[in-house]
Amino acid sequence: MSITLSWTRTRVLGFSTAVVLTTILAGCGSSSAPSGSKASGNAAATIQTTHTVELGTGESVIEKKGTPLKVAFFVATESNLYTKAMVAEAQQVSQQTHVPVTVFDGNFDATTQYDQLQNALQSKQYNAWYVTPIDGQQQCKLLSKQAPAAGIVVATSNLALCNRGTQPAADVWQPGTLDYAGAEDTSTYANAWVNYVSTQLPGPHKIAVLYGPPLITLNANVENALKALEKRRPDLQVVASVNTDFSTAAGLSDTQTLLRSHPDIDTVLSVYADVTVGAVKAVQAAHAHVKIFDLGGSTEELNDIRDGAITASAAYTPRDTIRTSLDALIAAVRNGTPEPHYQSGLAVGTTDDPFEITKANVNSFHAEY
Repeated sequence: MSITLSWTRTRVLGFSTAVVLTTILAGCGSSSAPSGSKASGNAAATIQTTHTVELGTGESVIEKKGTPLKVAFFVATESNLYTKAMVAEAQQVSQQTHVPVTVFDGNFDATTQYDQLQNALQSKQYNAWYVTPIDGQQQCKLLSKQAPAAGIVVATSNLALCNRGTQPAADVWQPGTLDYAGAEDTSTYANAWVNYVSTQLPGPHKIAVLYGPPLITLNANVENALKALEKRRPDLQVVASVNTDFSTAAGLSDTQTLLRSHPDIDTVLSVYADVTVGAVKAVQAAHAHVKIFDLGGSTEELNDIRDGAITASAAYTPRDTIRTSLDALIAAVRNGTPEPHYQSGLAVGTTDDPFEITKANVNSFHAEY
């Protein structure tokens, strides 16, 4: 199998540099007082009992009764539908729990997000962080050591910390943090998805893969799953692959390039819905006979699944992911309620058996973004 990742995009393109959230108050700040967009919440929400939050391997944080509970949500980017859904759900959790949640948009730039985290650490304004990391290795010590030492309880999702991203789902949680939520980026989920795709591809096939931006561990998990598949099914050959910026425009242009350079491609795998929508447009414009499988399940994809332009899509459920983890974070800090260190955050399917949206069940599926 020849898998070639394109590393020419050293920066992720096409993402807004502004935080745009409706019905939210914008904050101001400096290096000592980080700025963000504040979701609805009751500033008077307080910790209800004095208790200890256990974070594994001897790490813990003591929470004192009467202390105001404030959550900072560091999202990797707000520029795509998946993360916008997460932010919208965080706002709902904030309103329902009466706990203020302040959103910080990392603009898919690792340096920007790291600076936001450091500023928040210094400001001591928040005693709970929810983080979707951009660079899990760079942020490893800050989130699992420095933050708990400063009395901050951290929950993460979407990208594992400290080189745990390619581990099985049961091992992606990093001690020093409260939990990890989200099956979708784990190697367990990637292996199950690739295995499903293989059952839908009898006989030999030429495959192209549309990955996400460099450094995303999902890329490595899917690539490793495909390498393992080749050992079992050498008739399934990956002939080309490319890194995208997770945008529809990239899905369109990159698929057009792949189809021109490899006219024998008959199968496209995509790791994200927005990219897939672009890939569908490219395949249709080329009048090519290509099966498309993806990880996604977005609202925009459902008609393409009904029409057969997408053969199957493994469901992503961003709203359930953040609600599961953010509810657990608030409960742990407010009341000391213990939670599992790993939670799938899936509304449908399981970590080792993804729910596949197909023509047969698409009309009963509820997309979360």
